Amino acid sequence: CVPGTYNDMQGQALCKNCPKNATSIPASVVLSNCYCTVGFFGPPGSPCEEEISSTFGCFPGLTRDEERWWEPCSKCAEAKYKMVRGFNPCRDCPANSTTNSSSNHNFTSIFDCKCRPGFQGS
Repeated sequence: CVPGTYNDMQGQALCKNCPKNATSIPASVVLSNCYCTVGFFGPPGSPCEEEISSTFGCFPGLTRDEERWWEPCSKCAEAKYKMVRGFNPCRDCPANSTTNSSSNHNFTSIFDCKCRPGFQGS
């Protein structure tokens, strides 16, 4: 299957579309491989809601400077993640780990941090 689709039926050639405003990696085999694109938020495989800047702050995985409240929320920088909604900044990944900067995924958990090449751990 191409990005933005998945096939959860073994032996079937027809791929299903991810929910609106979501994408997936090529060859995805489950709906939960679909994740919201930048500017949208929702659990994997679920409908994606538009990330709207508000007095409640940015959704997990997105941030902005609290003093510049009028600016839209943006994705956490490489090697950073944010677990909760609000104005709090993105947190650094542990030493010798990073996030996939080429992904459209919003990094919402420390589990999005992966070891850099040459390092291993949990």
